[in-house]
Amino acid sequence: MVPVIRISDEVYKRLQAEARPFLDRTPDDVLRRILGLDPKPALEDASEKAVGELEGEEVQDLESSSVFIVVNAAGSVPDDQNALNANRLVQRRVTSGVDILAYRRFVSARRLRKGSMIVMHQGGARSFREKYGAGQLVAAGTVKEEAREITEEDRDRYREDYELTRECFPDVPLVGIILYEFPKGMASEPLAKETVPYYVRRGDNFIRIGPADKRYARLLEWWRRNS
Repeated sequence: MVPVIRISDEVYKRLQAEARPFLDRTPDDVLRRILGLDPKPALEDASEKAVGELEGEEVQDLESSSVFIVVNAAGSVPDDQNALNANRLVQRRVTSGVDILAYRRFVSARRLRKGSMIVMHQGGARSFREKYGAGQLVAAGTVKEEAREITEEDRDRYREDYELTRECFPDVPLVGIILYEFPKGMASEPLAKETVPYYVRRGDNFIRIGPADKRYARLLEWWRRNS
């Protein structure tokens, strides 16, 4: 028999604030992550097999067929400077295909494989959409080179990318790098995130949308037209 506990509204609201979209599905998931416990298997594919029960090749197939939303933000305060910085970062990352990574972003990026489908999320509050394109998907492409630790040679070769990232995140050590490929550059028709509803919370870097997700077909269709 599963124990039942009662918690206050204050604690429940805190659990809601700690929850991560597409990772935590229940309060139990949140508590498991906070307490450092192994997560329970999550249902990921159309046949509703738990990820923990999938064979290695099946997991790879699931990951390779997913579309990853690359979250681009530049600051925790949703103000004009944040929106401007996010716009500059996205433009540069799409143009050069270079994403310089802080530690947490580097760890998240390690799950992406060469050829993974990606779409670029333009950060910033919705009120800055018209001015800076905030809150939209603005480019589609693939991973050209998997995430790895950054080297001095990278810093010299991608100096402009490195300096811009450091300018936007002056207090965060930059430890990694991943390379993208955007054949068509910036999308001529950006996709508002309300069309394929997803929510970005602090700490989100790469949001996976798998084939079993009801948003997948619309997102994949947009990816194909813009990549």
